[in-house]
Amino acid sequence: MEGSRVVANISVNVIDTCRQGEKKRYVQLGTVMTHPAYRHQGLARRLMGEVLHDWRQACDAIYLYANDTVLDFYPKFGFVRACEYQYSKAITPNPAPVRRMDMQNPADIAHLKALYAQSNPFSALPMPDNIGLVMFYLDGMLRDCVYEVVGQEAIVIASFEGKEMTCHDIFCREGSALDPLLAAVAPCDTRRVALGFTPKDTNGYDVRPIGGEDDALFVLAGKDNPFAGQRVMMPLLSHA
Repeated sequence: MEGSRVVANISVNVIDTCRQGEKKRYVQLGTVMTHPAYRHQGLARRLMGEVLHDWRQACDAIYLYANDTVLDFYPKFGFVRACEYQYSKAITPNPAPVRRMDMQNPADIAHLKALYAQSNPFSALPMPDNIGLVMFYLDGMLRDCVYEVVGQEAIVIASFEGKEMTCHDIFCREGSALDPLLAAVAPCDTRRVALGFTPKDTNGYDVRPIGGEDDALFVLAGKDNPFAGQRVMMPLLSHA
């Protein structure tokens, strides 16, 4: 800070999850930036040093997403490139009573938070304590993408493009079945669904690498690397 002006920033986002039955605390770094008038003074380098000093031993993994202008910056601190994978499959719509929820309605928000507290039972990397980031999306770019499957105690966050549906996340009770919930929300012309999370059960899914130079994933070496040798992705709604 200089006075009331933020001149350089690195945001630390704590992401608690469960991986292969074991609780994990991951840290995602985001909003790494320096005001144009204050660049070339080593401020981002200094901040990164402070962040790693504070968090290297206080979490299981540290990761971030970088654009193509800073791909040479993060390796200087011990970060290495990693790859994420997304799962998709063919879908046969089976329309059921579905209600689009109003993210300006306090009752709908409370209902969503109650089901969110039960997490995503289908995810290999659930995010049970990430409601702040989830609401950032649902109060913004995904506010019209929140659907309740009536009578199923399930909420599906879904968007549609052409004949493909993206299920960003899903919150429901343990013991529910994923495919019927997806089919209930899918419009009649939908032919394929892509998941915004890694499913526990990958049978029947196609998988492809995602990300590129404009959204490169880096993980701090020497700590847990959930992506090494694994075809997984961090949930879309966990991206800071």
